[in-house]
Amino acid sequence: MFTEDRGIMPFAIHQSKLNLKMYLFTRNKNDFSCVPEGILEEMGKVKFLRDSFPKEKETEIIVSRYKEIESLVAVKGYCVVKLE
Repeated sequence: MFTEDRGIMPFAIHQSKLNLKMYLFTRNKNDFSCVPEGILEEMGKVKFLRDSFPKEKETEIIVSRYKEIESLVAVKGYCVVKLE
């Protein structure tokens, strides 16, 4: 769902229930069709947190990775981020 006039592609933010520092970003809420089975197995059950905000309104953790997340979601359909 690319918004040309705003230049952003929103993404859905999910969190692993097994590892609370592991996040999965997808094009749409609960759409894991592009995510490899191995990643889904590693994450276990995931919960939908929210849709993304425009970069200037996002949390610091996401802002620092925003372009990477947006790019990977656009190309691969998903992005996994593991926080340390």
